[in-house]
Amino acid sequence: MPRPAFTLIELLVVIAIIAVLIGILMPSLSGAREAGRGVVCSTHQRSLAIAMTAYANENKEFLVGPNTSGFALQAGKAYTPGKSSPVQDWDFVSPLLGDGLNLPDDALAKFQEICMTRLRCPSNAVRYTSRFSGPALPMEARGEFPITLSYLTPAFFQLYPAGVVFVNGVRVEQAGNSEAIALPRGYIPRLDRVGPFPSRKAFAFEGARYFNGVGKGFDYSTVTNAAGISGSPQGNFSSRGPAFIGGGEPYLREGTKPSATFKQVSLRHAEKMNAAMFDGHVERLDNAKSADPTYFVPSQSRLTSPGSTWFFNLGPKDSPLMKANAIID
Repeated sequence: MPRPAFTLIELLVVIAIIAVLIGILMPSLSGAREAGRGVVCSTHQRSLAIAMTAYANENKEFLVGPNTSGFALQAGKAYTPGKSSPVQDWDFVSPLLGDGLNLPDDALAKFQEICMTRLRCPSNAVRYTSRFSGPALPMEARGEFPITLSYLTPAFFQLYPAGVVFVNGVRVEQAGNSEAIALPRGYIPRLDRVGPFPSRKAFAFEGARYFNGVGKGFDYSTVTNAAGISGSPQGNFSSRGPAFIGGGEPYLREGTKPSATFKQVSLRHAEKMNAAMFDGHVERLDNAKSADPTYFVPSQSRLTSPGSTWFFNLGPKDSPLMKANAIID
């Protein structure tokens, strides 16, 4: 006898059931995939925090940055080939993990490697759209620009207060008087000086510079920055932090909500960012927490220009933190 076949209606019902099941499962699968990417990202940052502690222990508690590991470049000296040599004076990645990750000795190849493979957040797919200064990276010969650096270090921890020009006869990088934050008097860029609660101070966070608001893209430099966080040409490894508005900072908010750019380059994981704290743990900061300057400046820093910072989550306009000379702990 002839074998009975499925009718058209039966086939359509089966297809509809499969489509419904896929629709139910896809968000879960997508969420699980993004959760896995977030774990990889937090592992990267935890490695940086652990290496930072080891560096400080070996260097009298001083932090990696322009006044220590990057001082030679900051002073205008030539790059020294080596896996752990910083490619820019603000490059905190190479001195900490260059040997462990077997990064290239060549500066350009190393910068490209950090951007494209090693220490790239799996959720970061934003590319630079232009090169501001310096020689071309190897991949530019193929007509490609690299993915933006995934992690930055807050600049204010790495500097001396304004007015401190020389330390032991050596010229140092300082936070200029035009900055929205005045560092505490006598501050030194050392691990033991960031504050009494290092678990509330971020050593690294998810972000990228430098953002061109007109061109809606990011540019990068392959040469060092010898003129502080406001100088030119600028490096790409540091930032004031997502609590601040400033030239080249992409941490834009539309009212109280993060902009699409901010979500792309920082709030990559379900609108949260990973931030490695000075005590070694990694914390997820949402839009509100990322606007809190407490994470990104040393304790007892002073607010000098309320109009230059984002404070939407810190209360009304009459909040003490909205007033000049407010102390940020």
